[in-house]
Amino acid sequence: MRICSNEPCIVLLTEKDTWLRVNGKEPISLKANHMAILACENNVIDISSLNS
Repeated sequence: MRICSNEPCIVLLTEKDTWLRVNGKEPISLKANHMAILACENNVIDISSLNS
């Protein structure tokens, strides 16, 4: 999933182990059942599940 928004931030809740990449930089791993607040304004955020 790709998120592009001019909102200042997003809240991401994970059900599975997930990785995200901001503006094509190194991926960041997020564990299952966690919450993250991400700066989204003028950023492109790619989110993918680590396990199907």
